[in-house]
Amino acid sequence: MDLVTFLLTRIGEDEQAARAADDDFRSGRRQYNGGGGLDEHFGRWIPPRVLLEAQTKRRLIEALQASGSDADLESDLFLKMLALPYQDHPDYRPEWARP
Repeated sequence: MDLVTFLLTRIGEDEQAARAADDDFRSGRRQYNGGGGLDEHFGRWIPPRVLLEAQTKRRLIEALQASGSDADLESDLFLKMLALPYQDHPDYRPEWARP
């Protein structure tokens, strides 16, 4: 699996989880409500925001792929940085770690 395929698969998983949670979110059913910083944190990662973030990442990847060979090194570094949040996934490769 190459880095772009890995990223697009993880982004798809994020989207799927957000869509599954969206009905509960929109109806007001939420699993948190303990107060404090945890509520604020979960409140920032609401399904619509996760879906928008996934769409943004997809557009960035598409733009990098369309940019041509002059930007290969920069694109590679950027893609590796996008993959960092997924480094605990079993398909993540050590060579994708930032140099």
